[in-house]
Amino acid sequence: MAPRLAYYKTRTLAQHIRLVLVYTGTEFEDCHYPVGDPPTYDKFEWFSVKYKLGLDFPNLPYYIDGDVRISQSNAILRYLGRKHNLGGRSEEERIQVDILLDQAIDFARDLWDVVYYHLDRKEEFLKQLPAKLQQFSDFLSDKPWFVSRNKDGITIADFSMYEFLHQHIVLEPSCLDEFDNIKGFMKRFCDLPRVKEYMASPRWLEGPSFNIYSQFEVEKRKKQGKVCQEMLVSRAWWCLCVGGVVVVAAAVAAVVGATCWHMAYQEASLKAAQRQKHALRHASRACNTCNTLSPCHWIFGLTWPMY
Repeated sequence: MAPRLAYYKTRTLAQHIRLVLVYTGTEFEDCHYPVGDPPTYDKFEWFSVKYKLGLDFPNLPYYIDGDVRISQSNAILRYLGRKHNLGGRSEEERIQVDILLDQAIDFARDLWDVVYYHLDRKEEFLKQLPAKLQQFSDFLSDKPWFVSRNKDGITIADFSMYEFLHQHIVLEPSCLDEFDNIKGFMKRFCDLPRVKEYMASPRWLEGPSFNIYSQFEVEKRKKQGKVCQEMLVSRAWWCLCVGGVVVVAAAVAAVVGATCWHMAYQEASLKAAQRQKHALRHASRACNTCNTLSPCHWIFGLTWPMY
């Protein structure tokens, strides 16, 4: 039976674990507990099984691999690191991995506090962010990975750093612009063959990075709704304008057509009158010896004085 990783259908605390499993070629069940619609955001499916899974400290995410049942994201990462030799190759590296895992969580928690509960503090948070990023940039230095100088020395700490840096980019896309070595790290990570293949597959969870009840996601939906409303209004006005133009064009065409028809009718009537008059003249000359109403006048419907 394949291991099960369970979380909500978001990236927040599980995406870096998903990436480790993909990188190691582990077939796993990616279980997503649904969250209901606002305003209650019901989590019934999770709460209905929370205390029935045999977890010592029931929480999300959790990972079940045979008899192994783990909650807490860093505990899961450390288990996978030991299992797949991604926890550092020396005692010095293992210490650095442990430091970086906890530092990365602190780094992410500051972000989550803003996006989940205090979005009004975004500007203040972003002012302080460069100093934090500088610390990570200095720690990374010119290494390909955060702990190891070996190209194949990736550790579980790198998976945490990639994901939590990505979540900062979601909040502020330009936040890494001044940190070329971190941008290089992000690209190297995305270019890992299995990771790259995963990112191009339907299994890849592009977003949301944060749960749907976070202030960030709520505000994003509001903006998207406003944009959709504005697009609908814009399209309605466009349709009205186009419809108005069509109506005006039709009216103009009708007027032009009527005018042309009237002119053609007048011209035809004038020509008919001229032909009739011409015929009467010839008929009258033929009957000029008669001072009475001639048969010609009867035929053409005119009396002599009218001629």
